[in-house]
Amino acid sequence: MQKGFIFKCTNKSESECLKRQLFGTDRLAADEVLAIQPGDKLFLLNVETDKLLGVFEAKSSGGYSKVSEAWHGRYPYQ
Repeated sequence: MQKGFIFKCTNKSESECLKRQLFGTDRLAADEVLAIQPGDKLFLLNVETDKLLGVFEAKSSGGYSKVSEAWHGRYPYQ
């Protein structure tokens, strides 16, 4: 069964998400991110522009600090 998840970004972080093809969040949404499986549907909500991007498809399972340098380590659940 596929699931869906909405990641949030800002104008500043949106370009890094798209460039790296990576979404991230902090520990508040850790359980949801760790439950992501390949094939799950993902969306990216820019909270400054109120623009929803997607649909994206997860290519890997959610994890912790997959790309440690992304967002200077601020969003380690990826």
